[in-house]
Amino acid sequence: MRALFARVGETLYGPLWQEAIARDLAVSSRSVRYWLAGRYEIPVGVWGELRALALARQEDLAHLIAELPP
Repeated sequence: MRALFARVGETLYGPLWQEAIARDLAVSSRSVRYWLAGRYEIPVGVWGELRALALARQEDLAHLIAELPP
């Protein structure tokens, strides 16, 4: 699951994603690093928050794509 967490982070925020995802999840960047290292399990509720962030990004991108000229 750590690999999936990292994929979501990189996809949503790019290569410097850890600080940004920590901000949007309202956790410390240290927590994110601990989750990635396997020191702590990723809390179950985080997955729902990640889904919500991904869906919001999808909606933002759909609006942006609609505004782009052909």
